[in-house]
Amino acid sequence: MSLRGRTLSFAVTLLYVFSGAALAQITDFTEWTQITDPFDADFTGSVISTQATLTAGNGAIADMTDIAYQSVDGLTPATATSGYSFDPASDFALGIDYTLTFSGSPIGLLALGLGIGEDAAGANSAGIALGTVNGVAAGKFAGAARVGDVDKPEQETTLDSSLSGSLFVSYDATSGDITVGASQTPGAANATATTTFNAIQDEWAGGDLLVAFFLRSESPTGWLGGGTGEAVFSNLRISEGAATEVPEPASLVLMGIGGLAMLSRKRTQ
Repeated sequence: MSLRGRTLSFAVTLLYVFSGAALAQITDFTEWTQITDPFDADFTGSVISTQATLTAGNGAIADMTDIAYQSVDGLTPATATSGYSFDPASDFALGIDYTLTFSGSPIGLLALGLGIGEDAAGANSAGIALGTVNGVAAGKFAGAARVGDVDKPEQETTLDSSLSGSLFVSYDATSGDITVGASQTPGAANATATTTFNAIQDEWAGGDLLVAFFLRSESPTGWLGGGTGEAVFSNLRISEGAATEVPEPASLVLMGIGGLAMLSRKRTQ
């Protein structure tokens, strides 16, 4: 290879390594961040590298209260100091397994889901969820989305909710479509049923997208206690695209720029 060819090849390598290298998988949940909206002592969470557990305790939790783990530690990927996000200029698809178990005599409404969005508050977000009533799966898996903190109409799939299975989210960069779906089988490669929010990402602000999975005390009654509910999430897999570590490591970027300048000087000698 010529000196110019070696220089260009090394330059490409530097740009990849020093500008936030893409990762095939993001499977270590200890690198994720727990969030609550708002905080409630009866919602708790814990993680090990391969799985995350979210628990609704034996106490009343106000409706529309959430606990979640998200893939960045800031309000948005742009303000995060660590974590992983997805570039909206590229397609991606991911799935996760879940198991929801109950003990005692649970009363109330509890929902579980997986979503993507631009912010921790879910103001611009879309995802797939299932609902439970008194510890029993109820209704269909359904897609939900928000634009500017305003709910879009819920979109039901054709698949009955189940207390274990797989949840899926995929994103098409060309159309801005976000497709969500589910399977009643943990470890499934594909969703059994899906629904699509057409061009919804085009209605958002255009920022990088984070991932989150959650438990929610659901309207109108909320989770009333009488028992506990425990959701275990595992086997997060990215079947298309790649996540990017955030933020861009600034010191390494400077090293990359310096290296490119040095290569440029060598080429002109």
